[in-house]
Amino acid sequence: MCIVIPSMLIRITLMRDTPSLAQANSALRPTPNVGLVTQGTLRDAFLNLDPSSVANLASLIQNFVATQPHNPTPLTTVVEALFEATIAEAPAYNRDPTQLVRKYFEAAAYLGSGQGGVVHAGVGGSAAAARALQMAIRRNSVWVGMEKIVLATSATNTQTNGGLGSGYSSGVGGGYYHGGATPMTPQNGAVTPGMGSSASSLTEDMQRIANERQRRKDHIQWARIHAAALELGMMSQVFVNGRGGSSSSSLSPDGHPITEGSQHGYATSRAFSEMVARDSVWEADEAEWVAGMYVLKALIRTGVRGDRRQREEYGDMLRSYESRWKGDQGRG
Repeated sequence: MCIVIPSMLIRITLMRDTPSLAQANSALRPTPNVGLVTQGTLRDAFLNLDPSSVANLASLIQNFVATQPHNPTPLTTVVEALFEATIAEAPAYNRDPTQLVRKYFEAAAYLGSGQGGVVHAGVGGSAAAARALQMAIRRNSVWVGMEKIVLATSATNTQTNGGLGSGYSSGVGGGYYHGGATPMTPQNGAVTPGMGSSASSLTEDMQRIANERQRRKDHIQWARIHAAALELGMMSQVFVNGRGGSSSSSLSPDGHPITEGSQHGYATSRAFSEMVARDSVWEADEAEWVAGMYVLKALIRTGVRGDRRQREEYGDMLRSYESRWKGDQGRG
Protein backbone atom coordinates (compact mmCIF):
# COMPACT_ATOMS: atom_id res chain seq x y z
CA MET A 1 0.00 0.00 0.00
CA CYS A 2 1.29 3.45 -0.91
CA ILE A 3 0.82 6.37 1.42
CA VAL A 4 1.21 9.86 0.00
CA ILE A 5 2.54 12.54 2.30
CA PRO A 6 1.10 15.82 1.07
CA SER A 7 3.86 18.08 2.26
CA MET A 8 7.19 16.34 2.02
CA LEU A 9 9.21 13.15 2.05
CA ILE A 10 11.55 12.72 4.94
CA ARG A 11 14.77 11.03 3.89
CA ILE A 12 17.51 10.71 6.44
CA THR A 13 20.78 11.80 4.85
CA LEU A 14 23.98 12.31 6.76
CA MET A 15 25.67 15.68 6.39
CA ARG A 16 29.22 14.85 5.54
CA ASP A 17 32.21 16.92 6.48
CA THR A 18 30.20 19.19 8.75
CA PRO A 19 32.64 21.94 9.70
CA SER A 20 33.65 22.38 13.30
CA LEU A 21 32.58 25.46 15.20
CA ALA A 22 36.09 26.90 15.01
CA GLN A 23 36.37 26.25 11.28
CA ALA A 24 32.94 27.58 10.34
CA ASN A 25 31.82 30.42 12.56
CA SER A 26 35.37 31.71 12.92
CA ALA A 27 35.75 31.75 9.15
CA LEU A 28 32.82 34.12 8.75
CA ARG A 29 33.80 37.72 8.21
CA PRO A 30 31.48 40.67 8.81
CA THR A 31 30.34 42.35 5.63
CA PRO A 32 32.01 45.76 5.19
CA ASN A 33 29.88 48.88 5.70
CA VAL A 34 27.40 47.00 7.88
CA GLY A 35 27.00 48.33 11.41
CA LEU A 36 26.86 46.26 14.56
CA VAL A 37 24.10 43.68 14.24
CA THR A 38 22.10 43.17 17.43
CA GLN A 39 18.97 41.28 18.41
CA GLY A 40 17.02 44.47 17.83
CA THR A 41 18.55 44.85 14.36
CA LEU A 42 17.49 41.32 13.48
CA ARG A 43 13.97 41.85 14.85
CA ASP A 44 13.56 44.97 12.72
CA ALA A 45 14.88 43.10 9.67
CA PHE A 46 12.26 40.37 10.11
CA LEU A 47 9.58 43.04 10.29
CA ASN A 48 10.72 45.48 7.64
CA LEU A 49 12.65 43.62 4.96
CA ASP A 50 10.61 42.70 1.91
CA PRO A 51 10.09 38.93 1.48
CA SER A 52 12.16 39.18 -1.71
CA SER A 53 15.11 40.45 0.36
CA VAL A 54 15.73 37.29 2.37
CA ALA A 55 19.32 37.28 1.12
CA ASN A 56 19.83 40.56 2.99
CA LEU A 57 18.34 39.01 6.10
CA ALA A 58 20.72 36.07 5.76
CA SER A 59 23.62 38.51 5.41
CA LEU A 60 22.65 40.19 8.68
CA ILE A 61 22.44 36.78 10.36
CA GLN A 62 25.91 35.85 9.10
CA ASN A 63 27.29 39.19 10.29
CA PHE A 64 25.82 38.57 13.72
CA VAL A 65 27.26 35.05 13.92
CA ALA A 66 30.66 36.38 12.85
CA THR A 67 30.81 38.54 15.99
CA GLN A 68 30.64 35.51 18.29
CA PRO A 69 32.79 32.78 16.74
CA HIS A 70 33.10 30.77 19.96
CA ASN A 71 29.38 30.58 20.69
CA PRO A 72 28.23 26.99 19.99
CA THR A 73 24.61 28.12 19.52
CA PRO A 74 24.83 31.53 17.81
CA LEU A 75 21.41 31.33 16.18
CA THR A 76 19.62 31.33 19.55
CA THR A 77 19.57 35.13 19.52
CA VAL A 78 18.30 35.10 15.92
CA VAL A 79 15.35 32.90 16.91
CA GLU A 80 14.64 35.16 19.89
CA ALA A 81 14.60 38.11 17.48
CA LEU A 82 12.13 36.18 15.31
CA PHE A 83 9.88 35.67 18.33
CA GLU A 84 10.08 39.37 19.22
CA ALA A 85 9.10 40.25 15.66
CA THR A 86 5.96 38.08 15.88
CA ILE A 87 4.66 40.11 18.83
CA ALA A 88 6.06 43.53 17.96
CA GLU A 89 3.22 44.96 15.91
CA ALA A 90 -0.04 46.05 17.50
CA PRO A 91 -2.24 44.44 18.49
CA ALA A 92 0.48 42.29 20.02
CA TYR A 93 0.08 38.51 19.91
CA ASN A 94 -2.63 38.68 17.25
CA ARG A 95 -0.32 38.31 14.28
CA ASP A 96 -0.02 34.94 12.58
CA PRO A 97 3.73 34.17 12.76
CA THR A 98 3.74 32.00 9.63
CA GLN A 99 5.01 34.68 7.25
CA LEU A 100 7.88 35.62 9.56
CA VAL A 101 8.82 31.99 10.13
CA ARG A 102 8.81 31.57 6.34
CA LYS A 103 11.27 34.48 6.07
CA TYR A 104 13.54 32.73 8.54
CA PHE A 105 13.18 29.44 6.65
CA GLU A 106 14.01 31.05 3.29
CA ALA A 107 16.95 33.00 4.71
CA ALA A 108 18.38 29.69 5.97
CA ALA A 109 19.08 28.66 2.39
CA TYR A 110 21.70 31.41 2.17
CA LEU A 111 23.60 30.42 5.31
CA GLY A 112 25.90 28.14 3.32
CA SER A 113 27.68 24.97 4.29
CA GLY A 114 31.23 23.77 4.61
CA GLN A 115 34.02 26.27 5.24
CA GLY A 116 32.47 29.63 6.09
CA GLY A 117 28.99 28.26 6.82
CA VAL A 118 27.06 28.87 10.02
CA VAL A 119 27.19 26.11 12.65
CA HIS A 120 24.64 25.79 15.45
CA ALA A 121 24.75 22.97 18.02
CA GLY A 122 27.01 20.94 15.75
CA VAL A 123 24.81 21.31 12.66
CA GLY A 124 26.05 23.35 9.72
CA GLY A 125 24.58 25.24 6.80
CA SER A 126 20.88 25.78 6.19
CA ALA A 127 20.02 22.91 8.56
CA ALA A 128 21.52 24.95 11.40
CA ALA A 129 18.51 27.29 11.23
CA ALA A 130 16.08 24.38 11.59
CA ARG A 131 18.13 23.03 14.48
CA ALA A 132 18.06 26.39 16.28
CA LEU A 133 14.31 26.78 15.84
CA GLN A 134 13.60 23.23 17.01
CA MET A 135 15.69 23.75 20.14
CA ALA A 136 13.86 26.99 20.96
CA ILE A 137 10.46 25.37 20.39
CA ARG A 138 11.36 22.47 22.66
CA ARG A 139 12.63 24.82 25.35
CA ASN A 140 9.50 26.96 25.25
CA SER A 141 7.00 24.11 24.99
CA VAL A 142 7.24 23.39 28.71
CA TRP A 143 4.88 25.46 30.83
CA VAL A 144 6.06 26.25 34.35
CA GLY A 145 3.15 27.34 36.53
CA MET A 146 3.49 30.16 39.03
CA GLU A 147 3.17 27.73 41.94
CA LYS A 148 6.32 25.94 40.74
CA ILE A 149 8.16 29.23 40.40
CA VAL A 150 7.17 30.15 43.96
CA LEU A 151 8.39 26.79 45.23
CA ALA A 152 11.69 27.17 43.37
CA THR A 153 12.12 30.69 44.76
CA SER A 154 11.28 29.44 48.22
CA ALA A 155 13.90 26.70 47.96
CA THR A 156 16.50 29.21 46.79
CA ASN A 157 15.72 31.58 49.64
CA THR A 158 15.85 28.70 52.09
CA GLN A 159 19.43 28.05 51.04
CA THR A 160 20.52 31.70 50.97
CA ASN A 161 18.80 32.69 54.23
CA GLY A 162 20.20 29.86 56.29
CA GLY A 163 17.14 27.64 56.33
CA LEU A 164 14.46 30.33 56.22
CA GLY A 165 11.88 29.99 53.46
CA SER A 166 10.59 32.63 51.08
CA GLY A 167 8.94 35.53 52.91
CA TYR A 168 11.38 35.40 55.81
CA SER A 169 13.90 38.05 56.74
CA SER A 170 16.83 37.33 58.97
CA GLY A 171 17.66 39.83 61.70
CA VAL A 172 18.25 40.21 65.39
CA GLY A 173 16.15 37.66 67.21
CA GLY A 174 15.74 35.31 64.22
CA GLY A 175 13.54 35.29 61.11
CA TYR A 176 10.15 36.93 60.90
CA TYR A 177 7.52 36.14 58.32
CA HIS A 178 6.06 38.93 56.22
CA GLY A 179 3.47 38.60 53.50
CA GLY A 180 4.90 41.13 51.06
CA ALA A 181 8.33 41.48 49.54
CA THR A 182 9.10 44.76 51.33
CA PRO A 183 12.06 44.23 53.69
CA MET A 184 11.41 44.47 57.41
CA THR A 185 13.00 47.37 59.24
CA PRO A 186 15.03 46.41 62.35
CA GLN A 187 14.22 48.65 65.30
CA ASN A 188 15.34 48.22 68.92
CA GLY A 189 16.79 44.82 68.25
CA ALA A 190 13.65 43.50 66.50
CA VAL A 191 12.23 43.33 63.00
CA THR A 192 8.93 45.14 62.39
CA PRO A 193 6.88 45.76 59.26
CA GLY A 194 7.69 48.92 57.33
CA MET A 195 5.04 51.60 56.98
CA GLY A 196 4.78 51.17 53.21
CA SER A 197 4.64 47.38 53.16
CA SER A 198 0.92 47.16 52.28
CA ALA A 199 1.16 49.57 49.34
CA SER A 200 4.33 47.90 48.09
CA SER A 201 2.75 44.47 48.38
CA LEU A 202 -0.26 45.56 46.31
CA THR A 203 1.99 47.03 43.61
CA GLU A 204 4.11 43.89 43.49
CA ASP A 205 1.03 41.67 43.36
CA MET A 206 -0.24 43.64 40.38
CA GLN A 207 3.15 43.33 38.72
CA ARG A 208 3.18 39.59 39.32
CA ILE A 209 -0.28 39.27 37.74
CA ALA A 210 0.88 41.27 34.71
CA ASN A 211 4.01 39.15 34.39
CA GLU A 212 1.98 35.95 34.61
CA ARG A 213 -0.39 37.17 31.90
CA GLN A 214 2.63 37.99 29.72
CA ARG A 215 4.12 34.52 30.28
CA ARG A 216 0.87 32.88 29.21
CA LYS A 217 0.74 34.90 26.01
CA ASP A 218 4.38 34.08 25.29
CA HIS A 219 3.76 30.37 25.80
CA ILE A 220 0.83 30.34 23.39
CA GLN A 221 2.77 32.40 20.83
CA TRP A 222 5.59 29.87 20.87
CA ALA A 223 3.00 27.18 20.17
CA ARG A 224 1.85 29.18 17.14
CA ILE A 225 5.47 29.37 15.96
CA HIS A 226 5.69 25.61 16.51
CA ALA A 227 2.60 25.15 14.35
CA ALA A 228 4.02 27.40 11.62
CA ALA A 229 7.30 25.47 11.65
CA LEU A 230 5.35 22.23 11.23
CA GLU A 231 3.45 23.55 8.23
CA LEU A 232 6.61 24.94 6.62
CA GLY A 233 8.55 21.71 7.10
CA MET A 234 11.11 23.02 9.59
CA MET A 235 10.21 20.31 12.10
CA SER A 236 10.93 17.67 9.46
CA GLN A 237 14.70 17.76 9.95
CA VAL A 238 15.72 14.81 12.11
CA PHE A 239 19.01 15.33 13.95
CA VAL A 240 21.07 12.47 15.32
CA ASN A 241 24.46 13.17 16.91
CA GLY A 242 24.63 16.56 15.26
CA ARG A 243 23.66 15.28 11.83
CA GLY A 244 20.43 16.06 10.11
CA GLY A 245 18.03 14.57 7.64
CA SER A 246 16.77 16.56 4.70
CA SER A 247 13.27 16.77 3.29
CA SER A 248 11.93 16.93 -0.23
CA SER A 249 8.57 16.65 -1.96
CA SER A 250 5.99 13.91 -1.50
CA LEU A 251 7.38 12.01 -4.47
CA SER A 252 10.57 10.03 -4.61
CA PRO A 253 13.36 11.19 -6.98
CA ASP A 254 12.04 8.89 -9.71
CA GLY A 255 8.54 10.35 -9.39
CA HIS A 256 6.90 7.47 -7.52
CA PRO A 257 4.74 8.05 -4.46
CA ILE A 258 6.21 7.54 -1.03
CA THR A 259 5.98 3.99 0.20
CA GLU A 260 5.33 2.75 3.70
CA GLY A 261 9.06 2.27 4.20
CA SER A 262 9.49 6.03 4.11
CA GLN A 263 7.24 6.45 7.12
CA HIS A 264 9.96 6.03 9.75
CA GLY A 265 11.49 9.45 9.14
CA TYR A 266 8.06 11.03 8.81
CA ALA A 267 6.90 9.60 12.14
CA THR A 268 10.15 10.51 13.88
CA SER A 269 9.94 14.12 12.76
CA ARG A 270 6.41 14.45 14.16
CA ALA A 271 6.91 12.54 17.41
CA PHE A 272 7.74 15.59 19.53
CA SER A 273 4.86 17.67 18.16
CA GLU A 274 2.41 14.80 18.69
CA MET A 275 3.63 14.37 22.27
CA VAL A 276 3.03 18.08 22.97
CA ALA A 277 -0.49 17.97 21.51
CA ARG A 278 -1.33 14.63 23.15
CA ASP A 279 -0.27 15.68 26.65
CA SER A 280 -1.30 19.33 26.72
CA VAL A 281 -5.04 18.65 26.50
CA TRP A 282 -4.97 16.98 29.92
CA GLU A 283 -3.13 19.77 31.72
CA ALA A 284 -5.02 21.93 34.17
CA ASP A 285 -3.67 25.28 33.05
CA GLU A 286 -5.52 26.93 30.18
CA ALA A 287 -2.27 28.24 28.68
CA GLU A 288 -1.09 24.66 28.13
CA TRP A 289 -4.12 23.20 26.41
CA VAL A 290 -4.72 26.29 24.27
CA ALA A 291 -1.09 26.05 23.12
CA GLY A 292 -1.54 22.34 22.43
CA MET A 293 -4.60 23.07 20.31
CA TYR A 294 -2.53 25.19 17.90
CA VAL A 295 -0.01 22.36 17.51
CA LEU A 296 -2.77 19.77 16.96
CA LYS A 297 -4.36 21.87 14.20
CA ALA A 298 -1.01 21.99 12.39
CA LEU A 299 -0.55 18.23 12.83
CA ILE A 300 -3.97 17.61 11.28
CA ARG A 301 -3.27 19.91 8.33
CA THR A 302 0.09 18.28 7.60
CA GLY A 303 -0.87 14.67 8.35
CA VAL A 304 -0.84 11.69 6.02
CA ARG A 305 -4.03 11.32 4.03
CA GLY A 306 -5.41 7.82 4.26
CA ASP A 307 -3.66 6.90 7.53
CA ARG A 308 -6.61 5.50 9.48
CA ARG A 309 -4.76 5.12 12.79
CA GLN A 310 -3.53 8.68 12.68
CA ARG A 311 -6.92 10.01 11.62
CA GLU A 312 -8.66 8.25 14.50
CA GLU A 313 -6.08 9.39 17.06
CA TYR A 314 -6.20 13.00 15.89
CA GLY A 315 -10.01 12.85 15.91
CA ASP A 316 -10.02 11.66 19.52
CA MET A 317 -7.55 14.38 20.49
CA LEU A 318 -9.63 17.04 18.73
CA ARG A 319 -12.77 15.95 20.58
CA SER A 320 -10.87 16.15 23.87
CA TYR A 321 -9.77 19.70 23.08
CA GLU A 322 -13.30 20.69 22.09
CA SER A 323 -14.54 19.28 25.39
CA ARG A 324 -12.01 21.38 27.30
CA TRP A 325 -12.99 24.45 25.31
CA LYS A 326 -16.73 23.97 25.91
CA GLY A 327 -16.11 23.29 29.60
CA ASP A 328 -14.07 26.46 29.92
CA GLN A 329 -16.73 28.47 28.11
CA GLY A 330 -19.38 27.06 30.46
CA ARG A 331 -17.40 28.11 33.54
CA GLY A 332 -16.94 31.58 32.05
